[in-house]
Amino acid sequence: MNQGMISSTPTSNYTMNWPAKTGSTFNILNRLAAIVLPAIFLYSCQGRGDNISSSTLDRNDDYTVVFTDSFEISSSTFLRDSVNSSFPVNYLVGDFQNNAYGRVSCNSFFQVVLNNLFAPGADANYDSMVLVLDAFYHYGADDGIISMGVHRLKETLNVETTYYSFDNADYYKEPLATVTYTADDLRKKRLRIHLDELGLEFTDKVQNDQDFSSTFFTADEEFVEYFKGLALITNLAENSVVGFSPVIGSNSSQTGLYYYYHFIDSSNSGQDPDTILDSYRFGINQDGAGFNEIISERPLELSFLKEGDILVPNDTTMEQGYVQAGSGLLTYLEIPNIDDFQDQYENIIVNRAEIIITSIDNDIPYYDPPETIFMFRADSNQNILDWGAGAFNEIGIAIKNENDYLIDITGYFQSLIEGRVEKSGYIFVPPVNASSVNQLIFNGPNASTTPMRLLVYYIPVN
Repeated sequence: MNQGMISSTPTSNYTMNWPAKTGSTFNILNRLAAIVLPAIFLYSCQGRGDNISSSTLDRNDDYTVVFTDSFEISSSTFLRDSVNSSFPVNYLVGDFQNNAYGRVSCNSFFQVVLNNLFAPGADANYDSMVLVLDAFYHYGADDGIISMGVHRLKETLNVETTYYSFDNADYYKEPLATVTYTADDLRKKRLRIHLDELGLEFTDKVQNDQDFSSTFFTADEEFVEYFKGLALITNLAENSVVGFSPVIGSNSSQTGLYYYYHFIDSSNSGQDPDTILDSYRFGINQDGAGFNEIISERPLELSFLKEGDILVPNDTTMEQGYVQAGSGLLTYLEIPNIDDFQDQYENIIVNRAEIIITSIDNDIPYYDPPETIFMFRADSNQNILDWGAGAFNEIGIAIKNENDYLIDITGYFQSLIEGRVEKSGYIFVPPVNASSVNQLIFNGPNASTTPMRLLVYYIPVN
């Protein structure tokens, strides 16, 4: 098969519409994270390349601004035993592998729900049913083929249930349709998958069984008992993962299951009757449950990581830290000598506190670090602790700038040294953690070149 070929079976129709998609950025973390985060202003870092403990940057008669990077940092890799993948920002399909992280395979499962009453009318003539999927995320090879089956769920999902990335749902093995595409195919086109067998079933139910229609096409709870939802199952993928955006908040996704029909208007006597076209959109993620299944097969180099095991320090991993979205592979930090710094002064003003992380620039195929990193407080069991600030309780967010990540933790650090928050550990978490598969390898605090550092600019006011 040529890599540009697009196919669909067993249904006879498969099309992709052509309107250009509006510009989009990745939504953050989970269903609640569909809100737009405030802009993050990153300061330039003077003296970032200097290897000094402290020096006077500026002084006058009233104050002296001092810089220090003398903090001891310990960094460890750990494997979270579960990743919450309920209500994902992207429904993932595909598969890729590299030597650094191994293989990752993705499938997705979701309910389809009513958008008010489904009642096209007794005079309606069925045209087609089309599953429309908006691709907002891609990882891996642009020209890598993905073949996926669209399957009907056998079991009912529950909006009250928390689904994890290791979960799956039972589905009918015979697909409603099979489609093949590449990421390049989806850049300016929506994926349109004809499900006419399902559309004809809906037509028969709504037109010929009034008791059924009045019960199951009027409320979500009854409807999802009848039609439990869909599964997108990867059949084949050539090192490519694509994420389809559901409708969340005010995003521009057109994802949904569309029922197209028409009726004939003969009200104009003496003239040819008019054909009136109409459609009904069944929603995906509009009050409906859904989740991603993300299967990770780690290479031998990371085989020492076991779910629920103790932390693996960086001296075991060649002074490198690891983060992989979707798999639970995360980094835990401790900064034990913050107490010593705090004890030096009765009072200081923190001008700026920031952590610098350098991504390792390498030739790993299909290696694309996340654009941002979240930093959270955490206890010794790597559970996130309350901070009370930040859009998601984070103490800082970094946006990638070439190979560097800069995490501004000024507000948190000031609170810490003033005793308004207790010392803790910290974890790094990628955004859209269960809705992406981005990977990051970075230099730990004891790396021989460009190590991770905590930089603090402060004014002592004793």
